Amino acid sequence: MPTKDTTEIEFTVCDTDAETLQSVQNLSGQVADIVPAERLEFVTRAEGNSTQALLIAIRTPAKDEHTIEIAKPFRVGRVLDVILSNYKMHAGGGDAEISIGGWLLDTAYNTLLSPDGEVVKLTEKETAILRYLNGQQDDVTKDELLQAVWEYAEDVETHTLETHIYRLRQKIEDDPANPQIVVTTEKGYRLKV
Repeated sequence: MPTKDTTEIEFTVCDTDAETLQSVQNLSGQVADIVPAERLEFVTRAEGNSTQALLIAIRTPAKDEHTIEIAKPFRVGRVLDVILSNYKMHAGGGDAEISIGGWLLDTAYNTLLSPDGEVVKLTEKETAILRYLNGQQDDVTKDELLQAVWEYAEDVETHTLETHIYRLRQKIEDDPANPQIVVTTEKGYRLKV
């Protein structure tokens, strides 16, 4: 899948509280392997602006700009979650939301919205499995899925995939023992939607 140019995605994190801002900046190193430090700016804004929220301004390659407000009090990690999900959304080819049957997969937030409105929190690997299976016309072999999601070499002995499929089914299937969404086939796996 082609990815977008992320060299121009920039984030400006603004708050009136310099101490809170410093806490966020200190933790930003935890996402530096994904979001380059030069794409993050931390600015203390004037007291005249609202003090009830931290602001994150996001500028994309298309020169679009939007601002996200995070109401106080908040976990500092929440700020990093917002930055990461927006970075991934703009870098990931634009398909942050994927329709899978009556379900809606949000790849930016790793959630699945059920047809009856229930939000199911997924791991990154569970999201990657669903995203990959959704993009395939035919059944997907175990080796193909291991390579696509974990970048494993062929013929590696591991139960990683089976464990993730089991946990995914526990979250989304009405009867995990008789799956109707992520089904096992003679060849491997596929989405039945």
